[in-house]
Amino acid sequence: GERWGRYWMDVARYAESTGMERNYAYPHAWRYRDYVVASFNQDKPYDLFVKEQVAGDLMTSRDERTARERLVATGFLAMGPKSLNERNKEQFSMDVVDEQIDVATRATLGLSVSCARCHDHKFDPIPTEDYYALAGIFRSTRPYYGTKGGGGNRQAAALLPIGENAKERQAEVVAHQKEVAGINRELKQAQKRLQNLKKAKSGKGVTAKMEECRTQVKDMTARLAQLRRNRPLGPSFAMGVQDLPNPADCQVRLRGDVNERGPAIPRGYLTALPVPAAPPPDPDQSGRLQLAQ
Repeated sequence: GERWGRYWMDVARYAESTGMERNYAYPHAWRYRDYVVASFNQDKPYDLFVKEQVAGDLMTSRDERTARERLVATGFLAMGPKSLNERNKEQFSMDVVDEQIDVATRATLGLSVSCARCHDHKFDPIPTEDYYALAGIFRSTRPYYGTKGGGGNRQAAALLPIGENAKERQAEVVAHQKEVAGINRELKQAQKRLQNLKKAKSGKGVTAKMEECRTQVKDMTARLAQLRRNRPLGPSFAMGVQDLPNPADCQVRLRGDVNERGPAIPRGYLTALPVPAAPPPDPDQSGRLQLAQ
């Protein structure tokens, strides 16, 4: 698996960082690497191998373990170089889509469809409309690559919680973090009130208020210490993708310019490779599952 998986990881542009102008780490990339190694060791059928990486999150799984494995497989679409320093969100989104189209077509067809982003492919029968038919599928997909904001990273993203009761455990973590943040805010306000009272002239009323503030500070400090001792155990995380709640077709970007819009192209496949039995994209999903099939 390690020997032969390396060849696929080269095709899948596996890396543990984003590259580009600002190089940010992908600390959970190793899960996808292990998925590839395990797939080769299991002699997984190639068609299933491809389906899981393009649409594993949309496949029906027999158990939690398989569902988790297939979600990790979609790291195939979450990796790759990303210009996280890009200020324009629309430009960034379309660049990610372009990179996903490029890797998916190169890996499975041996040619790039991304050349048709700005014009009809010069050497292969791939018109611009075909590119944006695929772009609608990937544009309706959200990548989770897990780079935090700050330090030039203007396009931060979360990770996908995985494992048993992952969503519930993640919700507990979020609720805990909100409670800690709320008490921290109240604590700072109480400390500020106490400092202001100390600067005020002494008096019976002031002294009573100072004592009240001291009690509040003490209680909140103790509460924070208790919360930190009893921090909930969160889920594991992975890179991957999931459908957006409202999938939609993509408009042609004239000459590839994100600000120049043409007609919307129905989500679909390459017209040069007709598959008679291929189902059309599900209007309630991105269409990745049908594309994978």
